Amino acid sequence: MAIYDIDKLSPAPLNQKDILEDALFEQIFDDGDYMCNERVKPHVAIGFIHDIPCMLEWSFNSHCITVTPMKIENNESWTAEILILRLTQYNDEPDCMTICDASDYQDLNGPFRISAAYYYKPEA
Repeated sequence: MAIYDIDKLSPAPLNQKDILEDALFEQIFDDGDYMCNERVKPHVAIGFIHDIPCMLEWSFNSHCITVTPMKIENNESWTAEILILRLTQYNDEPDCMTICDASDYQDLNGPFRISAAYYYKPEA
């Protein structure tokens, strides 16, 4: 597993040029099956990640997404691990030009979430 210094990487925004939203969401959601609403801000996609119902939020031209599990499986730690594994599954693929930096957090006044940011891999 390669280690990257996130502070030295360039953001890869979701803008249908740098990262295609539909291609990314097909990789994230089970069987590439999800529903999307781009009329609200932030935009919302809903689907299953490892059979866990999740809501994904993003803004056009941002390199960050937020995943909110709508059901906690086993416990928050296990759920976070499963979701983060899906989000980062292509980080070590040599043909993938981006990496995902993901971590869980608990909003004091809100639900448990996963925050993820996409960056371009450095030139080899």
